[in-house]
Formats: sequence, structure tokens, C-alpha cells
Amino acid sequence: MIVDVFGIEAFLPGSQIDVKPIRDYDQYTNKNMDFKVVKINHEFKNVVVSHKALIEADIEEQKKE
Repeated sequence: MIVDVFGIEAFLPGSQIDVKPIRDYDQYTNKNMDFKVVKINHEFKNVVVSHKALIEADIEEQKKE
């Protein structure tokens, strides 16, 4: 899935959308979401982001409480 991050196109792999498998990607179309940048390749001008990483971080934080 290609997403817009402040005017920059970034790649959001399907496996990085949520912690559970996604069957209907359309439910994420035209939605505002937070992402963590997980990879930047300057040579190929490629940015990879993850929403799943943020969810996992929240889960870990809740476990500590």
C-alpha cells in the first residue's frame, strides 16, 4: 500500500498495517493514521513505514503498567 506522509510517498507493507492479519485493505483507504518510519533508502528514494510497530509499542507499554 502506498501512503502519503507529509507529501512524501511511502510504502506500507500489508503485514505492517496491524498486529492481526488484514483481509480488507479498503477499510484503510483515505484514513489518517500514525506511522513509524522503519526504513529509508536515499539511493532509491524509498521510505517504508509501519503502523504495526506503534501498536506493538503501545501493547508493550501497557504490559509494563
